Amino acid sequence: MANHCRALSREEEEADAISYEVMQAIRRSFITPFDRSDIKALSSALDDAIDQMNKTGKTVVLYDVSRFEP
Repeated sequence: MANHCRALSREEEEADAISYEVMQAIRRSFITPFDRSDIKALSSALDDAIDQMNKTGKTVVLYDVSRFEP
């Protein structure tokens, strides 16, 4: 379980880097295929989602959860 949580943490760091790249690309682009605010909102929502997943993983490790009941 801890291995999965560490992997999730690495993925969250990668997602932060991607989110940063998206924001930089929006700022550099004169014309975007979608409204800039829509792209920013989507990127921000995706980042918030993986941040929550990472927080859940950290909590699982903190409380040493080894299984989940259905």
